[in-house]
Amino acid sequence: MKIPRPCAYKSLNLTAQDYYRGQKTLDYKITKNNKNAFGVTLLDGNTKMIYQDGTDASDLAKFNKDKYSVGIQTDKEDAVGIQRTIIRNCDGLNRLLELNLYINVLSNTHPDFTTEMQTTFTLKLNETLSYKLPPIKDSDGNDEPEVFLKTMEAQEDQYPKFLNFDNSTRTLIFRPTDRLD
Repeated sequence: MKIPRPCAYKSLNLTAQDYYRGQKTLDYKITKNNKNAFGVTLLDGNTKMIYQDGTDASDLAKFNKDKYSVGIQTDKEDAVGIQRTIIRNCDGLNRLLELNLYINVLSNTHPDFTTEMQTTFTLKLNETLSYKLPPIKDSDGNDEPEVFLKTMEAQEDQYPKFLNFDNSTRTLIFRPTDRLD
C-alpha cells in the first residue's frame, strides 16, 4: 500500500463508483458526486491516477482536469472486484493532495437465450414456417438485449435466401419457394 508523504495537505475519500466491465467509458464527475471535493480544483494537468499499491491505474481510469472527472473504462476480466485508486498531485504550494476513489468493477456477461434455440428445420416447397426465438435474459441485469440477424463474413453463401427475421416480434420466417438442389 502506498503511504502518503508526510507533507500531505488534503486527503479525501470520494463516493465509490460501480462500473460494468467492458462498457463504454463512464464519466465520474467528482464535484457532482462529492459535495466536499473542493480540493479537486487545485489539481493540475500533472495529476496521476494510481492504485493504492502505487502502480499506474491508467488501464482502468484517467483523470480529466478540464471536467474535474475520471473516465472509467476497462475490458480486463481480472479487474472485476473493488479497485482502490488514488488521484494524486501537489498544488501550487507543493502540498500533497490525494483523492481516494474505490471503483467496483462488476462482472458483465452477454445476454443469452433462456433455452436452447432450435437450429434445424424440415420444410416442404412453398410451405411457410414461423419460429419465435426463445426469450433473452441478461443475468447481470445491466443490458437491454436486442436480436439482429445478418450474414456472417465469408459465410454469405450459407445464408438461405428464403429466411427473413422480424425484429419486432423476434420471429424467424422461412418461405422456400425455389428448389435448393
